[in-house]
Amino acid sequence: MSTDTGHNSTTGDGTWAANKESLTDWGYRAMHGSIVLSKQIVTGYYAEAIQYAYYSGCSTGGRQGLKEIELYPDSFDGVLAGSPAWWTNHLQST
Repeated sequence: MSTDTGHNSTTGDGTWAANKESLTDWGYRAMHGSIVLSKQIVTGYYAEAIQYAYYSGCSTGGRQGLKEIELYPDSFDGVLAGSPAWWTNHLQST
């Protein structure tokens, strides 16, 4: 599955970040909602329970994977979180 984490913007447009709900979506809520929905879709399509679920992401995706297992440890059987962008206000250029 894939998600836009609740926003649509370009590298020069950060206006979405002025909305607290959008920041929460970007931080974790959109990711978790997408996981829950995608598991329902896959289970419905194959008409059987998912046996294993794995996640792989890097940078923001790595951060999202770590946040997901912190808040929802049963979402995945394994997470590969490469170079998680954790302290994001120090990763941006000025």
